[in-house]
Amino acid sequence: MPKIVSLDLETTGLSVERHEVWEIGIVPLDSGRDQMHFQFQPVDLENAEAQALQVNSFYERFDWIGDPRLARDMTVDAVIKDEDEGTESPSGHKALTGAAEALWKIAKELEGATLLGLNVGSFDAPFLAAMMRKYGHAPTWSHRSLDLGSFAAGAWGAKAPLSGRAIEDRLEKQGVVNRGAHDAYNDALWNADAYRFILEGA
Repeated sequence: MPKIVSLDLETTGLSVERHEVWEIGIVPLDSGRDQMHFQFQPVDLENAEAQALQVNSFYERFDWIGDPRLARDMTVDAVIKDEDEGTESPSGHKALTGAAEALWKIAKELEGATLLGLNVGSFDAPFLAAMMRKYGHAPTWSHRSLDLGSFAAGAWGAKAPLSGRAIEDRLEKQGVVNRGAHDAYNDALWNADAYRFILEGA
């Protein structure tokens, strides 16, 4: 069976050159592998796109920028990880780890993987590749990605790739619900659930 991993990112804007990844959600379709959810502190928020921060609820969901243990100029390489030991999804318990360690774990998980998501090949993969190279890693996932919009269109006989909203509207009627849109972890979960549902129907 091919190694398929659902990936979703939240960023401070749409430009790989100017904006940053601040959240990563990873959900392998193999049940035996760990799911991941990381939040990274942006270092250049003054150049962020306001609309991007509003859409992904940055100031509501980024929950440790005011942590008294941390000073902003000391935490550019820090990240918060949801620990999920013994559970199938992050428990909500936060733990500090380094960005370099986080990117090492992500690089290992995605080695040889086919990335699954909405616009994953044109948006998420380039952002993540740039971030990985910053920490000395080479992206080694498959050059072929599984775009959920194209996959759904093929399965359902649409003439063009479907938007995330169109897929969500159809799947909600079947009980496949996104528990938190524009939340990297919940979007990665939904991508995986949607893919499995569409695949079974096809």
